[in-house]
Amino acid sequence: MACSNCSKIIHKKCFKNSKFAIHNAKELCPSCIPDIPRRYNPFLDCSSADEGTDHFYDNELQDEITSIRDAAAVLENCKSYFKKSLKSLEMDTTANFSSLFYNIDGNKSNFDTFVSELSSSNMKFSVIGLAETNIGKDERSSLYKMDNYKSFYGEKIS
Repeated sequence: MACSNCSKIIHKKCFKNSKFAIHNAKELCPSCIPDIPRRYNPFLDCSSADEGTDHFYDNELQDEITSIRDAAAVLENCKSYFKKSLKSLEMDTTANFSSLFYNIDGNKSNFDTFVSELSSSNMKFSVIGLAETNIGKDERSSLYKMDNYKSFYGEKIS
């Protein structure tokens, strides 16, 4: 068995005692674990599906396999920023698609602060996604508007 990052090799039987760990579907040695950010990527295991099969039914899945690989690559290359580093980030958002996803944990208590901090960064994102807004259907039409953005709300998953 080898570390996915540095290729350090250990005997497979020694895995439990070696302090190797599986992070983001990759086997990593103790030295490399701090260097690799933890990510949620449910498509990573699926993205390594074997393309070289000769089963007739696998041909129908080729587009889906390509989409899964693309989704896995997006999630693997996604970068996280803290507020301070986001403000100093220089990015040409006029030429490229850009997105911001933020777990707001309640529009009632955090929306105004979020909009204020976003406006102080002078960055314009193509899409902004907010999770855990915790608002009802009656509050969606008139509250929590952002200039130059259209609002769409999903139903609460119960």
